[in-house]
Amino acid sequence: MTTRLRAAAPAFLSTADLGPLQDLPGTWMGSGLSVAELPDHRGGAPYRLRINATRETLTFTEIGAPIPGRGNNQDDIVLRGLHYLQQVSDARTNEALHVETGMWLFVPPTTVPIAVATIVRTANVPHGSVLLAQGTPLPDVAGAPDIPPLDTTPVGFTFGDGSFPPPDVRLPPDVPEQALRDPSVLLTDALKELTIVHTTTLDVRTGLDDIRNIGFVTANAQATKLSSTFWVETLSGPDGVETLQLQYSQRTTLRFPAGPRPDPARPIDWPHIQVATLLKQ
Repeated sequence: MTTRLRAAAPAFLSTADLGPLQDLPGTWMGSGLSVAELPDHRGGAPYRLRINATRETLTFTEIGAPIPGRGNNQDDIVLRGLHYLQQVSDARTNEALHVETGMWLFVPPTTVPIAVATIVRTANVPHGSVLLAQGTPLPDVAGAPDIPPLDTTPVGFTFGDGSFPPPDVRLPPDVPEQALRDPSVLLTDALKELTIVHTTTLDVRTGLDDIRNIGFVTANAQATKLSSTFWVETLSGPDGVETLQLQYSQRTTLRFPAGPRPDPARPIDWPHIQVATLLKQ
């Protein structure tokens, strides 16, 4: 039996064809923080707070050929894209916390539907969730990014004394107390005393029904929406040599179902927030 393989024509491509994604290919390493409120069925409480200082490796690999988008009501389009692998561990114990695979895509403008160029992130998380997040490329800016604050307060839950976080929470070493309420301070602190030439911003978020979960996740702590912003920053060192830094801010909403704790009438939306500052290797 003869096996027939489909051969691809040679493609002469450059990273510039990736549009705003062109600086991502390669390996990035660094540190960050993860703050997550999780169900606590075993402990008999409505939630438990998990805080980890993190170490992370994020690798992007080019998809080596153009990706055809078959047109019907308009001509075909050509997408360019990247595979990625994200691996996050606890900075102190090296315990694995998160692994994620997926793709980033650069989609050119289209006439059907009428749309400007967009960027797309697809993700697979081994908890049993897949997602699609999309956004419009933003213009590069000179200097450092304007990083908005984050809020770790849950929606739909009132603590006994009205405070969040609880006063007995223990933070990892070297993590300031302010970061528990607003983890973005770790990103802005990392920019102090750095000379940033310019910044590329990649902002994507899910829409309605853009996340799919297995039944167990849906019934216990359903991931309902995600928003993430990546800032690719060109740094200038004292010797004038330029390097690349990647910072990101991500918020995933986990919905605990309505039940006897604490209010049977409404579910609770708990934010899972991740931030990190990574350098290109």
